[in-house]
Amino acid sequence: MTDHIRKRGTPSGSSWQIVLDHGIDSCGKRKRSYITVKGNKKEVQAILNEKLAEYNKGTYIPPSGKTVKDCIEEWVAVYVESVWLLTPFGAIR
Repeated sequence: MTDHIRKRGTPSGSSWQIVLDHGIDSCGKRKRSYITVKGNKKEVQAILNEKLAEYNKGTYIPPSGKTVKDCIEEWVAVYVESVWLLTPFGAIR
């Protein structure tokens, strides 16, 4: 893995970008996650080490583009349309 940090913004700014490399997908493209963090280099390095430990344990969840609306719509499609209609409350309709 080629995980690293890099400084972002102006020289006086304290914004860093953490780059986590997740390997190569089935199409041959490199999969990466980017996290922007504020703080000094030592703090950012500690966050990178924490994320790497999570990744190695299998508990890391990469950021997704999913919105709350998408999650609610998915929940309605799965729960309300299948489970709710089987309950006495769903039979009232």
